[in-house]
Amino acid sequence: MTTLILFTFIVLSFGKTWCWSDDYNDYVKYKYTKKSNCNGKGWSYSSESVINRQTYRFEIKNNEIGSIKKFSDIEGSINDRDMYFSFSPNFQSNSFKVLIVETNRPKIIIWIYHKHGTDGLFVGIGCFESDNCRKSISNNYGAYIYIFDKSIIVYSKMDEKWVIDFSNRAVNYETKTIPFIYIDGDDKQTVSCKFTTDLFSGRSYNDPQRYLFTGKIDSVTKIDSMNNNFIIKSVCSRTVNDNTIQRYMAIDSSDTSLHSICDCTSQSNIISTNKSNYDFVDCSSNSTYFDLRFNQTSSTSIQFQVFEWYSIIPEPDKHYSFSVPENKELNVLECRFESTSITLVEGKMTCHSLFIDAKSTIVIKEASSFSVSTVTTLGEINNLNQNGIIINFGTLSSIDTPIIITTDQSQSTCFELVSSNLPINVIINGGYVLEKKLLRICPSNDIDSNIVCTLKTNTINNTNTYQNVEGTIVHCPCYGLSCITKFSKEDTLIISSEYQGIIELINSTTQVIEQQYKSLSTLRIKGIKNIAIITTNSKTSNNFVLNIEAGSKILVTGNEIGFSQNSTNKLSTKVGSEYPCQALFFNGETSECSKCKNTMIDEYCPFDNEIPKHCLKYKSLDECIQCEENYYLEDKLCTICPTNCLKCLNGVCIQCKDNYFLDNGSCLNKTDPNIQLIINNVVMKCRDSFYSIGNECSSCSTNCQYSMFNNSKFRKNK
Repeated sequence: MTTLILFTFIVLSFGKTWCWSDDYNDYVKYKYTKKSNCNGKGWSYSSESVINRQTYRFEIKNNEIGSIKKFSDIEGSINDRDMYFSFSPNFQSNSFKVLIVETNRPKIIIWIYHKHGTDGLFVGIGCFESDNCRKSISNNYGAYIYIFDKSIIVYSKMDEKWVIDFSNRAVNYETKTIPFIYIDGDDKQTVSCKFTTDLFSGRSYNDPQRYLFTGKIDSVTKIDSMNNNFIIKSVCSRTVNDNTIQRYMAIDSSDTSLHSICDCTSQSNIISTNKSNYDFVDCSSNSTYFDLRFNQTSSTSIQFQVFEWYSIIPEPDKHYSFSVPENKELNVLECRFESTSITLVEGKMTCHSLFIDAKSTIVIKEASSFSVSTVTTLGEINNLNQNGIIINFGTLSSIDTPIIITTDQSQSTCFELVSSNLPINVIINGGYVLEKKLLRICPSNDIDSNIVCTLKTNTINNTNTYQNVEGTIVHCPCYGLSCITKFSKEDTLIISSEYQGIIELINSTTQVIEQQYKSLSTLRIKGIKNIAIITTNSKTSNNFVLNIEAGSKILVTGNEIGFSQNSTNKLSTKVGSEYPCQALFFNGETSECSKCKNTMIDEYCPFDNEIPKHCLKYKSLDECIQCEENYYLEDKLCTICPTNCLKCLNGVCIQCKDNYFLDNGSCLNKTDPNIQLIINNVVMKCRDSFYSIGNECSSCSTNCQYSMFNNSKFRKNK
């Protein structure tokens, strides 16, 4: 029985060996299998000596290997041979993207010879699906990367103690294909660098040719200590979401300056993932940590295909138009938009921290949205009653509420932050939303809530847009209590909609204000040395009120209307046809009637019903000094004269109406039918054949039609 079992074991074991072989799920495993299974599709291996070390040498041959391969020895019984990976000189596939190495052996070196490998290859060392890989490595072991002109990204589950060999980079030094090297891991990585020559002599400190690598790195050393012409320094260290990466460059040993080189300058107006579009090769892969700059010499349109940046720093005194694809968001930690004009044409953009100055302009077009968390101003901004730094036609929102603004210490006056043609829905500390369309920032002790707009047209109505305003101020025109509308045309200003603000007349000329909006109850005017002619639909009521701003000098007059005099508020008047003051002059803090329908009394223009009845001249409203005809003064008032009397004295008639005789102070009707006209008790005209004599008519001679007495008549015979 024992013999049978042994025989069976020998038979089953015949033709098998321990070797590297393809397995399931993209694995290559070291296992006990048939010899025919050793090696695999698109790759092969051999046992060799590399730098006097026993090594498994793997060669990636062709695209049959697929896009990912995981080499694992954690399940097999294996000696401490190193693992060496290289690529066939004929390997041209870009489909192979990921190489994973799993080992539990702490005393081996993993070699990556990347001369013919895939550009941008990811190399991961450690177990990503289990916990069976090595947790530490002995000194002088780890991973060794030969660098050529291909980019490579390496990652380890622990500190892999990387060695980066730049000895072969000299061959490609004068080319533009400086390789991108990114080193990362669960823990911070330590790196040693090997050089055989000084690759950087004569280069400026920020020359991209001095770039070495980027990553989550704790410390860096040089192996070739004999070469002291340069040192390896971190020139940029950035932390985003608690993850810190650094950019390393070769800096001359004699250069003791603390350089900060976090820039990525785009050579193209398309911000893409193409490494060749930037001065540094690590830009497109690590944009979240770097500052995007543009090298265009003129204003241009920028199209974004990389959407995460630490900061965007455009060139000053230029204008850029940003376009972001639909369903994408340009996310920037710091938008350094000082002295620059930016138009967000389309898409969504988030600036966590926005930096601006007096020369900044940010325009949000209709098809775009802009979000911000904090705003910092640099230098003093003096743009009161001009367009805001941010001009909004689209959507303006806040990441956090409220938006926090930090103004420069030199800022002593209010300034405009946002002008919008849509209602503003953001809240900002120290900011005031005025009339829904202007966000103004003011010092706490100097709040100015007036909005000043200057009309280019001659009409105020609710169809006006900012294009009808001088300077095309986007938050103008406005119609609320905080608004001041300046009008400088020698024309009729027509108010045809609800308007609660102030109308400021600019020119020292006669200007006509026509109130066509029937529901307008109040009109506020301001001006210096103006004559304002008011025409209004409120001609027969006193519901329309005209208020003049303090300090103004304005003469207001009307067409078929008058103005009331307000004894308690000299700068306010009611307007209507019932008011007797036909021209009212406002001067500073007071007013006086300049033209009154009736006689003024102590600068007061009285109403008709306030004047003594039937009085022509009066000293006061209680004392008449001259009455109308048919009336006489009695106790300073006018009393009617006797019947048919024109003038009387103390109730006694002294002059009768025509055709009446004065008889002892009374007026008697004529009784002689020959009398035709009596004036002042004298017969002025008799009928034909009669002539007047005194207060009688006498008959002419026979056959005489007219006769003369005392040359007062002429005679004519029939």
